Amino acid sequence: MAYPVHFDVEHQERYSRLTTFFRIFLLIPHLIWVLLWGLAVDVVVFLAWFAILFTGRYPQGLFGFVTAFLSYSTRVSCYTFLLTDRFPPFSGGSPGDGYPVQVSVDWPERLSRLTTFFRLFMAIPAYLVLYVLQLLGRLLALFAWFIIVIIGRLPKGLFEVMELPQRYQLRVTAYLFLVTDAYPWFQEETLPDPAPWTGPPRAVA
Repeated sequence: MAYPVHFDVEHQERYSRLTTFFRIFLLIPHLIWVLLWGLAVDVVVFLAWFAILFTGRYPQGLFGFVTAFLSYSTRVSCYTFLLTDRFPPFSGGSPGDGYPVQVSVDWPERLSRLTTFFRLFMAIPAYLVLYVLQLLGRLLALFAWFIIVIIGRLPKGLFEVMELPQRYQLRVTAYLFLVTDAYPWFQEETLPDPAPWTGPPRAVA
């Protein structure tokens, strides 16, 4: 079954040495907006936690607000860690809007009350994995910063490794924000749904 939190980032051939060199300063307005929007999201997720416990569903309006933040914060994170050179808009955007980082979350018809209630405890193993991957991501971004400033390019192989911490961070955050019950390990996003069971195989004569 396909993983319900989708992440795609487009590799670009050329990077601006100038904006890469000054990336930390360009990020300042986005970091402020991430903080303010994130505070509102914390309140919304708290309300959604109660709603799911009582109804088994995520209120659709709250779901849209939280997933828009997931998209926006992921775009900012990818810009921060040099997966894209394009300055992100101050919104979550929409699928197909042309931005090279695309995030979407499948709408869940039902959510587990039990795993929602214990979500913070269940997320501990995933968070420990994320901590290690974030350290790796920071080291790779520092290495990539020097490469881009010198040659104006990010090698495709390095880019593909740098994707992993961002993808996993998105999955862990989505799990903590309750928008999916799928545990954030390393499932493929594109696995086909399993074929329906039609009974035991027939014996060959």
